[in-house]
Amino acid sequence: MSATWTNAPASPQNNNVEAPINIGADDQEKAGGLTADSFSTKSATPVPKLLDETAGQRDWWLRGEANTFMVAADRNDDGSISGESPWPMLISAGAISTDDYVKFSDQVRAAQYF
Repeated sequence: MSATWTNAPASPQNNNVEAPINIGADDQEKAGGLTADSFSTKSATPVPKLLDETAGQRDWWLRGEANTFMVAADRNDDGSISGESPWPMLISAGAISTDDYVKFSDQVRAAQYF
């Protein structure tokens, strides 16, 4: 049995398979979905971003800092949450459960009251 070897069309990664997600420090993008059993960020102020690629639509950030969880909206579409205040939602975890609270920037609305 014999076969003819054909070299790759270019050096990795050009014209080749995409690079795998890895532990490197560079930003990485993936075109398809990603499923995992868990997701963690490690930072003093982790800020996962939820980016809406539709022009003019709000992007969202989830930020945890000092026992506080915040949801932020990029209202001016500049790709940053700097100067975005007030935050649409802030959740604070106190030392005991009776110290916990949720704060909204303006109004809380419901389609139906129970």
